[in-house]
Amino acid sequence: MKIERYDIFLDLTNSNLSYTGKERITFSETENEIVLDSVGLDYKSVTASGVRLQFKVENNKLKIENKSMSKNIEITFSGNVGKTLTGMYYADSKGGRMITTQFESTGARMVFPCKDEPAYKAVFGLSVKVADPNQVISNSSPKNIREEGTLKTYEFLDTPVMSTYLLYIGVADFESRKIVSKGRDFVLAGPRGTISSSDMALEVAAKTTEFFEDYFGVKYPLPKMHLVGVPEFAFGAMENWGAITFRNVVLFLDDSTSSYLKGRVTMTIGHEIAHQWFGDLVTMKWWDDIWLNESFAELMGYKVADFVYPDFHEWDDFLLDMYSRGLRGDSLKNTHPVHTNLKTPEEIMQVFDEISYGKGGAILRMIEGYVGTDNFRRGVSDYLKRFSYSNASGSDLWKSITKACGKDLDRMIDYWVNTPGYPIIEVTAEGDQLVLKQGRYTYEGIDYQQTWPIPVTVVRKSGVESFLFEGNEMRINSKDFVKLNWQQSGFYRVLYEEKMYRNIANNLSMLSRMDSWGVANDTYAFLQSGVISYGQYFDRIKLFAVSDESLVIRAFVQQLGSLSLIRVSDAGLKQFAISYLKEKLARIGDRKVGEEPTLGMVREDATTALARLDDDYARQMSLKLDELENQDPNVRRAILLSYARMKDDPVTIGNKMASLAIEEDRVKSVSALGWVQSKESMEKALEMTKDGRVRKQDTVYLFYALAMNPKLRDHFLDKYEEELEAFRKVWANTVYVAEFVEVTVPFLGLKNPSGMRSLLEKVNGGDISSGVAKGLEYLEVYGRIASLPRN
Repeated sequence: MKIERYDIFLDLTNSNLSYTGKERITFSETENEIVLDSVGLDYKSVTASGVRLQFKVENNKLKIENKSMSKNIEITFSGNVGKTLTGMYYADSKGGRMITTQFESTGARMVFPCKDEPAYKAVFGLSVKVADPNQVISNSSPKNIREEGTLKTYEFLDTPVMSTYLLYIGVADFESRKIVSKGRDFVLAGPRGTISSSDMALEVAAKTTEFFEDYFGVKYPLPKMHLVGVPEFAFGAMENWGAITFRNVVLFLDDSTSSYLKGRVTMTIGHEIAHQWFGDLVTMKWWDDIWLNESFAELMGYKVADFVYPDFHEWDDFLLDMYSRGLRGDSLKNTHPVHTNLKTPEEIMQVFDEISYGKGGAILRMIEGYVGTDNFRRGVSDYLKRFSYSNASGSDLWKSITKACGKDLDRMIDYWVNTPGYPIIEVTAEGDQLVLKQGRYTYEGIDYQQTWPIPVTVVRKSGVESFLFEGNEMRINSKDFVKLNWQQSGFYRVLYEEKMYRNIANNLSMLSRMDSWGVANDTYAFLQSGVISYGQYFDRIKLFAVSDESLVIRAFVQQLGSLSLIRVSDAGLKQFAISYLKEKLARIGDRKVGEEPTLGMVREDATTALARLDDDYARQMSLKLDELENQDPNVRRAILLSYARMKDDPVTIGNKMASLAIEEDRVKSVSALGWVQSKESMEKALEMTKDGRVRKQDTVYLFYALAMNPKLRDHFLDKYEEELEAFRKVWANTVYVAEFVEVTVPFLGLKNPSGMRSLLEKVNGGDISSGVAKGLEYLEVYGRIASLPRN
């Protein structure tokens, strides 16, 4: 069966959030039984050339008898606009009600009957009827708007050939603003009264599109690109072709936006626009290649962000976020290969994770380094041109890159893509040689029985060299050696013998900030797995703590902050962390006009950590709440958190949140609510998630903070089953249900691991199974760290 096009009419004029639809499906190849995906829809009739056809609905499938083998089927149906954050749902804001869609990965079948798989590409002709003052945004531009009194029907131009998950329908009283670049409209839109006055997002989108047209050698095929702000959105953004949706916080910026968010916005826009080629123009055949879809967009997002705003050092954030999360998740027994066999919707959603994004992006970056940037680019361009408007698999991309570089990549890529875990290289000195030995790194230790074909880079005083390390062991010359894994270009860790760390520290001036970060990041991982002791960890980080590189400081702030949440009673750790944070904050000082954006990022990370650890500092910061909007955007998170800790007053924070005009500050307020100090205050904060003061999309920030807050862990655990059940309903069919469990369990279970396991046995199920397995494994790691002796 092959579908040529869908012609869909939806009547969204009913005020009770129900709708009716008519759909004509044109097949180029048909069958005597047509089976379509369908969830929650009711059917009035199915016809072919006016003749009624027999049909039935079972197991979320619409089955149509098509004995005449008709290639044109007409379906009349009805459905409801939902409350959850998938399919077609509504979201309220100060600009009124918005109806919006989120179809990836299996949401289209909740709105209209279709073959809801990425390989079934078709043209979409869409018409939507709405009541004033609503307007409609979709992938294509309207070709006609028919008015009937207060009602309007938007008829859109045909879309390109594309998969069902990329269709978009947005209905609201929209406010919009546009710029024109290279003859193409870039339009910023959101419910009236919600969009900001800044054109930053539009300018980034225009520069990014131009960059990718040049990089890929393929023109963006649509005459316009909408950037649509959605007030309630499960994901950060979604790459609907020509109508990209975003959380408001990622899209609507102004002068009060923090340095970190400005950089993050640039990367996110780049990620979604990269998908317009890699994912939309060329689409995976099935969801087992979703990692390639997402990891490639992730890599390109950072690449273009570094091009548009080089001062933000977005590759630093790649290491801090995606790369380190990929390593962290892949250190578990309960990891998975980046390429995974998937069948059910639950399985599909749970792999939108740190392996698909972080590890996948790191592997692509490693391959790019191995084959050369120009060869990688030529291979990607060839792949996009050969498979435009169709589907492809990962092997098709590797063939194009192999053709461009002339190297045989099959075995190396096959191993990295299809094998869970990653390698560690141990380095020891023997005379004038270094012995390299590899195995698999996990939080349980090192398995020397497993090896990888590793593209290794060596930093020497004389320059950088590279080679492929295969087998268990090899030797290299030690002359002028500084470290392995230049710029952390490879997805592996390196463990040096003890005396080599001081040598590396003595050559700190020769290391890039990324190289210094790599040593620091590996050191913390070795503490987590028990490869080094607690005392060894501090001996090593003290060698690198003198660094004033923003990336290195942020790494130590993260590590010390995490340790302090696990080892709550460790007075020595607390004292060291406070001293380190104060010293670095004194060095960078208050915000200055024209300062490097990375200093603002350090200031936000360090002030937030200090507000959690130092009561005197938190008292001072809490006094600034009334003037929050006039403070440096990079310290507002610390002010809100300080007020929560010192005043234990969720009502005032809630009122402040409601008055704030800046979306970013409202999100920070939600997180701060999780740092109140009493059970009564926690319950007041949780009530805000029930009455709508905390939006559905932001509840995760509150829950994660409550789990981390040592004062409230026991109280939150008492309500855990109830809150998890509510969360599962709202966030159904998203990866965040499993992530909720993965993030919260390691903190909440520290006091009573067996009790945590018993609770999870009661609630475990398909949508959280991966989160339960990973959360319990992290609980073991955290418990081991908590029990380590000081030396």
